[in-house]
Amino acid sequence: MAKNEPEGIDNARYVSGVVGLRLKKLREDKGISQDMLAAEMKLMGFPWAHVTASEIERAKRRVTVDELIGLCLILGEPPASLLDPGTQPTVRIGDPSRGLKGPHLNAHTFRQFLSGELKARLRPTTSVEFELTDEKETE
Repeated sequence: MAKNEPEGIDNARYVSGVVGLRLKKLREDKGISQDMLAAEMKLMGFPWAHVTASEIERAKRRVTVDELIGLCLILGEPPASLLDPGTQPTVRIGDPSRGLKGPHLNAHTFRQFLSGELKARLRPTTSVEFELTDEKETE
């Protein structure tokens, strides 16, 4: 297990790790090298190098919101495509580099949240877990 891989319940991945995995897959599927990606990001004003793409893909560095949008423009993909946890059963929110273990979210529910199908808010169910709830259920 890599240093920044999450530990614990249901093989959950942090969203930042999901972004790295999805970036690598989409980049490779489109035949874009890490150097090409970095060059395109530089053209948009981001101080990227080959190592930047590598660090993101290995979950050693997080992506800013502005970088996420830039990556989506380069890849020709919507932001949700970089956030989709794929086959993972759950996704985790938090900062693994600081030992902050946030809530686990069901991957299907997380996808519904990303697509706008589900309005959500976090509600504590235990000291470390939260669940997404449909706004309609609470009215």
